[in-house]
Amino acid sequence: MCDIGSLLHDIRPADLTEWQKGTGHQSIREDLSAAIIHPNSTIVTDEAGQCIAAWGVSEKYPGSTIGSAWMVATNQALRRVHEMHRFFKIGIREMHERFPIIHATAWAENTVHHKWMEHFGFVRQPGIITIHHAPFILFTRRKQ
Repeated sequence: MCDIGSLLHDIRPADLTEWQKGTGHQSIREDLSAAIIHPNSTIVTDEAGQCIAAWGVSEKYPGSTIGSAWMVATNQALRRVHEMHRFFKIGIREMHERFPIIHATAWAENTVHHKWMEHFGFVRQPGIITIHHAPFILFTRRKQ
C-alpha cells in the first residue's frame, strides 16, 4: 500500500502543477488517494516502502475501448529513471491488455513528462487542447 504522504512530499513540482491544472483542484490528496486504490492503478515503492510513482488507466467514457492514462512521479523516481523504465514498460503492457488505444494528456510545460511519453511509444498529437483553461498536449499509443 502506498503512503500518500510520501508521494505528496516528494512529488515532482511539474507533476503536481499538471494534476492541479488538469483537475481544477488545488489540493490533490483526495483525488490521488482515490486514484491509487483503483484496481487499474500501479504503485512503485522504494526499498523503504515509500511511494515514488503511481499511474493508472480507466475507460475514456463508459464502454470505451480507449483508455485514459494518468501518472505522477516523485523526484526520487526521476533520479532512478532507468529503474523506473522497467516498471513503466510492464505498466504499459498491462494497460494494453484492457485497452488497445491509450490516451494521455500532459500539461504543455511538463517537458519531462513529454519525453517519457514519447520514449514509451506515445505519439504527440498536433495542437494544444485546453483543460480547465490550461494548455495540454494529447498523446496516444496503440497496442503493438
